[in-house]
Amino acid sequence: MRSTRLLVSIVAVGAAASLGPGGCSCNSSSSGSPPAQENNDAASDDSGEDAQPTPEGGASEAAASSSSGSSGGSSSGTGSSSGTTTNSDAAGGDDAGITPPAVTYNVCPDNNPTNTSFANAYPLTLNSSGFADLGAGVIQGSDDWFSWVAPKHDPAHVWVSYTVPTGNTTTLQLENENISGSDVGYDDSARTTNSQTLETYFETTNQGTFYSDISSNGSTCTEFDYYVDALFCTDQYEDNDYETTGNESGPAAIAFQTTAYSAPTTWATATANFSATINDLDPDFYSFVSPLHDPMSATVTYTEPTNETATLNIEVDNAATSDQGYDDNSRTTNSQTLNVVWEGNAQATYILDVQSGNSSSKAVCSSYSVALNGLWCTDNYEDNDTEDTAVTLPDTTSAPTTATISQLDPDYYIIPNPSANGSCTVVYTVPTEDTQQLNLEVDSSGDQSDINYDDNPTMTSTTSTTTTWTLTVNWTSDDSPEYLDVTASSKECTTYTITCTSN
Repeated sequence: MRSTRLLVSIVAVGAAASLGPGGCSCNSSSSGSPPAQENNDAASDDSGEDAQPTPEGGASEAAASSSSGSSGGSSSGTGSSSGTTTNSDAAGGDDAGITPPAVTYNVCPDNNPTNTSFANAYPLTLNSSGFADLGAGVIQGSDDWFSWVAPKHDPAHVWVSYTVPTGNTTTLQLENENISGSDVGYDDSARTTNSQTLETYFETTNQGTFYSDISSNGSTCTEFDYYVDALFCTDQYEDNDYETTGNESGPAAIAFQTTAYSAPTTWATATANFSATINDLDPDFYSFVSPLHDPMSATVTYTEPTNETATLNIEVDNAATSDQGYDDNSRTTNSQTLNVVWEGNAQATYILDVQSGNSSSKAVCSSYSVALNGLWCTDNYEDNDTEDTAVTLPDTTSAPTTATISQLDPDYYIIPNPSANGSCTVVYTVPTEDTQQLNLEVDSSGDQSDINYDDNPTMTSTTSTTTTWTLTVNWTSDDSPEYLDVTASSKECTTYTITCTSN
């Protein structure tokens, strides 16, 4: 994998036949209210005191929920029209979107807390959306520690909001640690107004335990609201964060929807279309199996709000993690379509790797759509990619036969009546802006040397948008022809017709 690019890799996956963009939307909540925490004993005051109401004026940021339905802090309180959820890193966000926690633990005056160290962290249970919230109080020299278990290998958003009276110089700090006590994210931003929100974003591990340490420099107890959103940017394909399987889950398996060949020119299809979400911290991998030795395509489309700097990149790899193609073109407008076309081997596995980078903050959750086409450029004569797998041409006396071709995938045919004098003609049409050039060649049997070829097409008709070209090869009965070869100069999938005559 290239360390200099953000990449999306594919093992073997099919993209939609069209190279155009596909739609995607992630449902962002406009209300921003977090789901209520499930009832559990961890959400009570273990000092034996009655739970106290959350203090008035506790600063909270508005939340914007990702497509999973979990919520995260946001100064705007809504997701963007593209489905991108952006949570403000700025302190002192808007209070309107998140209600204060309904449960409390040791609020001020912070009498006899027991969660004052990593070893004695107060355990919280996340609800089904990966969310937990709690009100508490902290004083200098007596930190508050909380712990929780991450449901997936996903980005987490942990934040603390508090308000102090005018003239009070107290500031709080938030630090998060993993099970080894290593720092995974902290916010010690100075408070510039009475209210402050400390925000952190970091990548969790599936079923890993994480800890939050809230500390104060004030000699009087300060009440605060503590929030966890461990699934603020997730989707149904997680955990698919690795290209190969190991201690963590590997690529999400994608199955093609297929249709059979229908004579005379309705080719078989193998496609898959789906939507997902991504964050700079959390790459996505998908695996799929190639139906034939045929060209395949993978297309990813996404949209970002104006002024958002997030960009996606994709890469397709084979099962040995060798690069089959990538697209890391920079986004110049709000929307971008990335595409990779490659030649697949029959029944081989491929991996699509999608990655996000350059976001304005780790809070950005982007939605995207994927279109895979396992038979992007195929016809009913495949797999006829070599002379050893050549297929016999049908009788074209009454009507030409139709096929498709790409630079990735040559076509080989057995001439049906090689004992007579004959000729074959190929006609194809390409857009005037494309550089596609086909080549037609007839080979003899045995030494397989060419008898005649045509790589200088003659234009037979022109319209405002298309140009039709004709190729012709001839042979005599003495030439002992065996194979007719058609090749292409560009990856563009091109339809052509063949007509052969003999006498």
